[in-house]
Amino acid sequence: MPRAQEPRATVGSLVWGRDDAFVQLRRYDGGGGAQAEVLLNAAGRQLLAGLCGVEEDVLARALPSWGQEDAKLSAGRNGVPAAAWRTGSAVAGPVAFGCRLCTARRTGTAVRVVRYAPRWERVCVRHGRWLLDADADQPLEHLDVRHLPEVAAAQRQWAGVARRAARAGVEPERVFALVHAVVARW
Repeated sequence: MPRAQEPRATVGSLVWGRDDAFVQLRRYDGGGGAQAEVLLNAAGRQLLAGLCGVEEDVLARALPSWGQEDAKLSAGRNGVPAAAWRTGSAVAGPVAFGCRLCTARRTGTAVRVVRYAPRWERVCVRHGRWLLDADADQPLEHLDVRHLPEVAAAQRQWAGVARRAARAGVEPERVFALVHAVVARW
């Protein structure tokens, strides 16, 4: 089961690992798919935190959509936990697969994890994997780039590029878009 320590994980990836959470949550709007995100009412957040044995403030730091609610989720009918499925990218930003090997290293289980990650944070340097969009209609979670050391080097250098861009008053997203356009046209 994915743990809350997975940075920027989706609530959906955490809930998918908990069959007992589905039994106790009232679901609205159906849903599913790798890019799915779950919005919970207050009672649902309390339930999931209890099932995971983690304080809600820890989950709030690890899960960007933790405090968001949906209009269909009232404050909870008589305290009944409720959940609504949404597309992850519409909730808190771009959604990508996480590295299964990193997840196994942290949790002891190699399961699929979906996390919020901008495109410039998609390379797992440790395992040589380029992590793909979770909302794309394709079966792959990653590309193997172990034999392309320049990809890992570019990922390592990105933090410095982003800092220099910010000091120059340019958003890192714009720098990445320019670099992407140049490479894609090359």
